[in-house]
Amino acid sequence: MKRYKNEGVITRWTEGIKASSYNGALRTDGVRLWSYDLLIAVRARPGATTQTGLQLAVADFTAPSGNFKTVTTSTHVNAAKRCADIVVDPENFDQFVIDFTV
Repeated sequence: MKRYKNEGVITRWTEGIKASSYNGALRTDGVRLWSYDLLIAVRARPGATTQTGLQLAVADFTAPSGNFKTVTTSTHVNAAKRCADIVVDPENFDQFVIDFTV
């Protein structure tokens, strides 16, 4: 599999394409986006109608949200937030995962 810079992985996630960063720390199966092994974002499957009408949801694992994990994860989350339809508290993220991927 071809490897990408982080921004390339984010772009491919928004397009529904599988991708991984050079070091494997950021990866996507085209629907879910992981920072290391932490699920940080989901994309609605192509053609899916979500209850919320949104397509891209990101869990806010950053220091300002009070849900800080690592500096690298915060970098990944902030990159994904730039193209997200909604940024949610990680405590409420499970509902978006269910809504977007079922």
